[in-house]
Amino acid sequence: MYKDAASEIELRVKGALDPKIVHSISARPKDPLELFRKQRRKGYLDPWLDCPDLVGARVIVPEASLKSVVTDTLNAQEGLSVVVEDQTLDADPEVLHYRGLHLHITYKDLTNADGIPIRCEVQVRTIAEHAWSETVHKYVYKSPIDLPADARRVFSRLLVLVELFDEELTKGAGMVSSLESYQCLQLSRHLERKLQDFAAVPSDIGLSVENIVALATAGSGTIESFQQDTDSYIEEHRSELHGIMSAYGPSASGFDIASRWILTQGEALLLLALLDKDEYALSAQLRDSDLYHVVEQLALISGHSGFVIE
Repeated sequence: MYKDAASEIELRVKGALDPKIVHSISARPKDPLELFRKQRRKGYLDPWLDCPDLVGARVIVPEASLKSVVTDTLNAQEGLSVVVEDQTLDADPEVLHYRGLHLHITYKDLTNADGIPIRCEVQVRTIAEHAWSETVHKYVYKSPIDLPADARRVFSRLLVLVELFDEELTKGAGMVSSLESYQCLQLSRHLERKLQDFAAVPSDIGLSVENIVALATAGSGTIESFQQDTDSYIEEHRSELHGIMSAYGPSASGFDIASRWILTQGEALLLLALLDKDEYALSAQLRDSDLYHVVEQLALISGHSGFVIE
């Protein structure tokens, strides 16, 4: 029962969270022997009711700032109850120890044999915190041996470095993510992922960035609008896109890479979206651009003859 519940919780948490903000997600039921030992340590009268982590899950995120995103996202899920245990709140600033973020969650429809919702403790950590915690569990946590003070101090010093690492990483990531060039790179990667639904070929990301910059410079839109336009277009024209790729894409018989190389690039989806939005405006914007003849090929095979300048 609890093994099945762990698998289901893992699937649901994965489905709720944006994969771009998560490094890894895992869940497992508590080992029966460990539950027995915990019952003895904690003095539980009924471990099936009192133990908060009969199912345990871990969500590992790349940056500390994303921990709150995980919390907010799970809090917003219908049918899911979330109790937040944030050990950073009211913590003594003079005492150095690991301050975890634990989310105690229950799904209304995941119950035990008595109809009681199965409790799951979700530990939300950064990659750095996870590396530190795993190492401490191996050498220090619940250790039956008496560790010397200098050995314990080593792990305390590492915890300081973990905190500094996460703070500097968040700062650096914020500086880079605000750059327009980075936003172009992110859009290029997004378009490449979208292209995989229609053609299993890798894009030249550097070339994608160049073409996206050229489109933005020509006044065809912004990085944000490009992604919105493309995603909407894909949603509304999925079958049409499959048809174009089947007939003219890299897997088509007689594919001419010299004239239709753009169909191996993620930005082909963006260009098709812009053609569909306003082929005449796009033609005027790209009239003096090197992209004009590239887009012309897309216009002809997608039925947007209005793009072609007479």
